[in-house]
Amino acid sequence: MLVAEEVGADWSLVAIEPAPRHPLYANRAIGLDGLSGMPGFLKGAARWAVREAAQSYGLQMTGGSTSVRAFWEPMRQAGAIARVQLCKAAARQWGVDWRDCDTEAGQVIYNDRTVSFADVAASAATMSADQPLDLRPREARRLIGRSVPRLDLPGKIDGSARFGADVRLAGMLYAAVALVDRTPATLKAAAAMPGVRHVVEQPGWVGVCAQTWWQAHQAARTLETLRAPVDAGLDDAAIQTRLEAALGAMLASDDPQEVRARYALAATAAAPLEPLTATARVTDDAAEIWAPTQSVTLAAWAAARALDISDKNVTVFQTLVGGGFGRKIEVDAVTMAALCARAANAPVQLLLTREQDMALQGVRQAVLADMSGQLSEAGTIAAWRGVSPASPPPAACWRARCRT
Repeated sequence: MLVAEEVGADWSLVAIEPAPRHPLYANRAIGLDGLSGMPGFLKGAARWAVREAAQSYGLQMTGGSTSVRAFWEPMRQAGAIARVQLCKAAARQWGVDWRDCDTEAGQVIYNDRTVSFADVAASAATMSADQPLDLRPREARRLIGRSVPRLDLPGKIDGSARFGADVRLAGMLYAAVALVDRTPATLKAAAAMPGVRHVVEQPGWVGVCAQTWWQAHQAARTLETLRAPVDAGLDDAAIQTRLEAALGAMLASDDPQEVRARYALAATAAAPLEPLTATARVTDDAAEIWAPTQSVTLAAWAAARALDISDKNVTVFQTLVGGGFGRKIEVDAVTMAALCARAANAPVQLLLTREQDMALQGVRQAVLADMSGQLSEAGTIAAWRGVSPASPPPAACWRARCRT
């Protein structure tokens, strides 16, 4: 929408593709929220360091609601550059000053003359746009801030949208995993079940590759019994009690202008509708990954690390994400799919069950905060105070690397 606004595109003709992995698309706003508690005199330097690190590592990631903040200016500038190029191309064709041209609904306009973007695109690509660019002022915007049809909705309604589990490759096998203990006897029995082609042993899990996912799942079930969670002596009520005790009482005040409020968030799993999934095709020194990931960078790094190859030799194709909420930053499925594909010497699509996805994901910590503020006679904020204790971490967790 940001690009279309500035270039003057016809919204009904806009199409979307996921960005390829490239440093140009690094999210320079990732991590900035974590600097909120830093002293002011250090914050400027820290912001610069975080942005430079994201750019240096080419960290493409959608998370923390940072995408619009990160790309508000770059995307608008890209659209403005294209608008200038298009106007220059049309102006040369008409013999007029390009500064007197504008764009709207996929056309370049000069008085009563119009020409479509398509008719001048080839010429526009040769034009420079190195002069200072004027972005559209708020009053001239036709898309930003308005309710327009979502471009992804038709495909999601008619079923043509491609999510992670919709990927299909020639000769592809399907993989399911078992997350816990196995024995040589059970492994042999699983390998002999109908449709099973390969059994892949890895620390902490076993992958079963078969002709269909159901066959793989049935074989994996013979190897797995999900462990019951360790009783950490905590539940929602206990966590709330400990948070309240840690929070303590607010400073007493009889000021009628003081406003108080308490905010609470329970410990919560992301629980996206779509469990983790990934499809991998591996050769000797390269890999292709199809995944509903929030970070093509982290997915590429994970596959490269698992296969012991250069991440430059990993190509990640991003599918639609069936619910993210931070969960799809995790790369468990990418690692598993890559290792299964290498062992099977065939493309492999791996899909975790709902139970496995819940067992593997970390939990957002509980939060309790007391806020108070005082207003001046003019109605502005005269004083503000916020107190939030650290959430008590569980004594044990379903998995060793659970985030607390």
